[in-house]
Amino acid sequence: MSHKKSDVLHFILGEETMNYKKRDMSIEIIRIIACVLVVFAHIQIAINVEGVTRVDRLLFATAISDNVPLFFMISGYFLFTKTDGDTVDILSVYWQKLKSLLRNVLVPITLLIIIIACIEGFIKNECSLSECTFNIESIKTYLYNFYCKQYAYDRAGHFWYICSYMRIFVWFPALAMLCKKDKNVTKARRLLILLSFIVMILHDISNFTGADYGSYETMIFDKNMIYVILGYEMYHIFNYGSFSMIKLRKYGAILYGTGFFLRAGLQYIYYQVQGTENGSPFFGMESFTCILTAFGAFMFWHSFKGKVSSKVWGFIGKYTLYIYMFHAMVIDKLNDIMYWNIYGKMGDCSNIFTVIGFYLTYGSCIIAISFVLGFIFERIYAGILYGLSKCIKIKQK
Repeated sequence: MSHKKSDVLHFILGEETMNYKKRDMSIEIIRIIACVLVVFAHIQIAINVEGVTRVDRLLFATAISDNVPLFFMISGYFLFTKTDGDTVDILSVYWQKLKSLLRNVLVPITLLIIIIACIEGFIKNECSLSECTFNIESIKTYLYNFYCKQYAYDRAGHFWYICSYMRIFVWFPALAMLCKKDKNVTKARRLLILLSFIVMILHDISNFTGADYGSYETMIFDKNMIYVILGYEMYHIFNYGSFSMIKLRKYGAILYGTGFFLRAGLQYIYYQVQGTENGSPFFGMESFTCILTAFGAFMFWHSFKGKVSSKVWGFIGKYTLYIYMFHAMVIDKLNDIMYWNIYGKMGDCSNIFTVIGFYLTYGSCIIAISFVLGFIFERIYAGILYGLSKCIKIKQK
């Protein structure tokens, strides 16, 4: 890669993102796992068939439920690393973070939303790509809903995560005061996590019984922010704690296993008591079982810190945002063709092996196509910024 091209990519992706060779590969593996789980969640097959709960499908649905929580935890793990000391200028770091958010996330997302607004007919299989036109009214609607209403509109619907991410950045100064290595602050943060955990248990009890115990969740932070705080808690444990990596690996496995079987069991019982048509409350981020599984999975995989050295993980991890950006459109475009075709070839997913085969086959296709589109998009984005930088330099001369 040329020096000039490298400079442009550093501007686009940021120093930490671009230099994946020096990054913690255990975190990159978690990032890739979360990305795969997001895709799997969006091609999920029905758990209940003709009123009967399929245990094999239920178990797989349980395994893929920790997708977005892991992404929020990764954000929290890195978000406060420069502000957890006692003599840090939080506002200065905040400004740096905002510039990074603009460069790494908002500019490419905005460009993609404009593209989606113009080719939505093609994505919906309503017309060919050549029939699509530049639609200023659709662009205004998409961007207005995304930025002004914090609502990811229509085919950009899976960008709700980015909307939540922006809200977290608005709260960054306050969250940074809560995410410090100071002993008293640590006690306060852990008390908040405990209270949130209790509220989630009450929420699950309410869902399970159908009784109204009140809206206690309005007393605490947004559930997404709790996972961000949990991400910093993981950073605190690994960097300031006294546990060995082997112990953390064991604790992570125990937490994940406990949460997994609780979630699967409670959801199964819920279907038997409330009926199979009444949703899947224990698969959501607001369930206490999600804290156990997400925290446990993160702890388990991160305990391999320093033991994974392949740079391939860093390269793939760099593109998880782009896979996330494109995968929903790819699914919308190909679902009618590929979903039922692969489903049929897997024998209608009649057992656990064909269920796994379906997800691996269809999911791999979606991920591969999304990766290629993301790679092309990033290169075009790099070229645009490189051209702009040259124009600016010429004008300065």
